[in-house]
Amino acid sequence: MTTLLQKLAEEMFAPGLPSKKIKSTIPTLAGKMWQFVEQIHDAKKAGMHSDLRLSDGTTAFSWAIRKGMPSSGQTFLAIRQGDHKPAYMTYAGPLGKGYGEGMVSVNRLGMTKIISSSPETIRFAALDKKNPSEFLMFRTPKLNPDSWLIKNVTPTVANRPDMAIGKPKFNEAPVADLGRFLSDRYLLSSKIDGAHLNVKLGDRVEVFSHQPSVTGEHVNHTYVFGFDGAEVPEDLKGTTVKAEGFAMEGDKVIPNRELSGILNSAPEKALKTIKERGLRFILAPLKVIEYQGKSMGMAPYNDHLPIMKKIVKEAPGSWMMPDIAVTPEQKEKLVESIKSGKHPLTTEGMVAWPVREAAATPFKLKFRDPYQVYISEIYPMVSKGKVTNVAGGFSYSLKPGGPAVGRVGTGFSDELRKELWVGREELKGRKVIIEAPEQFPGGAYRAPSFVSFHL
Repeated sequence: MTTLLQKLAEEMFAPGLPSKKIKSTIPTLAGKMWQFVEQIHDAKKAGMHSDLRLSDGTTAFSWAIRKGMPSSGQTFLAIRQGDHKPAYMTYAGPLGKGYGEGMVSVNRLGMTKIISSSPETIRFAALDKKNPSEFLMFRTPKLNPDSWLIKNVTPTVANRPDMAIGKPKFNEAPVADLGRFLSDRYLLSSKIDGAHLNVKLGDRVEVFSHQPSVTGEHVNHTYVFGFDGAEVPEDLKGTTVKAEGFAMEGDKVIPNRELSGILNSAPEKALKTIKERGLRFILAPLKVIEYQGKSMGMAPYNDHLPIMKKIVKEAPGSWMMPDIAVTPEQKEKLVESIKSGKHPLTTEGMVAWPVREAAATPFKLKFRDPYQVYISEIYPMVSKGKVTNVAGGFSYSLKPGGPAVGRVGTGFSDELRKELWVGREELKGRKVIIEAPEQFPGGAYRAPSFVSFHL
């Protein structure tokens, strides 16, 4: 039987390499999906190094990197090699005597988004892991014609201090208090069932989670939301917004648990799921953090609205304004639509935005169902890295003595937190009432809040 290696070696200078001299011009393009591989090559002559290959399906453009692929912030020398056949990118095993003799293994293999490329530069994102790695390569012909540098430019808190982090702050109010929000001091919008995101409009659109990873990287959802280097209008550059990201399947938003599963998977896998299900990923601006490089932190919400509408109309990608209710009649109609389950974007509730007050905090009004659970253990609050003598919340089970399936950390007054901590042993097993918008298949509740002890 003819092996892959034998096929690749037929009429070639070496396996997968038709000629050392063929080095095709890198095409000028943006936003294309290619394949990449990092092969570890333990070569008898050249020693241990990484071979990076980027393939458009016809040609595997190749570089040898002695130090391996760089980590965040690192820049290494990469020497351009002859073009390989794309089929060679999956090869692992021995190379016989001759050019490249030694052992080859595949370290990383997957899809890459070519953000931009030209004969002299390539910027690409490897999409095979949960948080994509971004690299910038540029030719340095003064060293020698085949010399390039490769730099890891994955966005981190350290190298991208311009990227805002943290969720928007909200107060909470019961839907029963709707009357106080019917005046023209507030407008109501739907509380979209999505994920809080930070969106930066610069040379291109970038979409990040509201919190960085434990390793300090910004969790990058840019590629899942379909942004591929499209140009941002000049008068929107330097703009940052807090947004709600969600996915539509047909005319309905997908459940939050499904959205979380997609966003927490590698972009390569997420994009496959999106294509198979025909999902549409959309961003809805919530508030503006910066506009054209200037802070909007003290601006009343009325000043945010025209900028948000401009973004929805002119920015690349799929955007949608949250539905906005201004008059009492519009607000009551919005409430009824959500309460009856007829609203396409949410079952949760609404947000009340103070429209004329500077830096005012909005209110969430949520429709939440009550549930009975049992306290498994009360845990302490941790403040500034130190354990305090008040309760942070409790873990809960679904039946007496059952395994803990989740935690509740909100809905407590300061006084109740003290009482919970003092009575933490006696309260184990106590039945309590919580509220939550839904229950996950594993038994835990999403965004639970304490209501009361069961009498």
